[in-house]
Amino acid sequence: MYKRQAWYQTTNTDGDVSVYLSNDARPDWALKVSGTASDAFMIANSKGANDTCQYPAFSIGTAGAVGIGKTGAGNILDITYRNAATGGMVITEATNSVATKIISLATCSVMGTSTNHKLGFITNDTTVGMFDTSGNFGIGTEAPGAKLDVRGSAVFNEAGNAVDFRIEGD
Repeated sequence: MYKRQAWYQTTNTDGDVSVYLSNDARPDWALKVSGTASDAFMIANSKGANDTCQYPAFSIGTAGAVGIGKTGAGNILDITYRNAATGGMVITEATNSVATKIISLATCSVMGTSTNHKLGFITNDTTVGMFDTSGNFGIGTEAPGAKLDVRGSAVFNEAGNAVDFRIEGD
């Protein structure tokens, strides 16, 4: 098997070293190592003029912050995307194909399942709340029987303020 290797070195004390990769099908990819205060390591698609990354895919900043879809990550994990249809973060448990999605849309942020599974909330590794696939929410139960199903005690207006509390039915 033939193995291709390359070694690149610069004596610049401050600046960038870039390696451009391309194949017949394109797109062009760039691997950039920066000696500046912004990005210490970056992988980008389609490098532009003047060493500008047009579509940064992955970056690691000098403080260890990881950027996905951006340069200059401001948090330990900083994800940026341009298309809400394909954006967000999905975590999938492969054995049962349960997928959790976190996404920021134009008017709100959303977290939930992107598969036909319940969405639960846990504390101390114990389920304390659960949305089922019908939109019912249970507190103290993983099988809610109504839009709001509370199993256990509930406190309403404990401070005695002048606040209405109503339960209505048919």
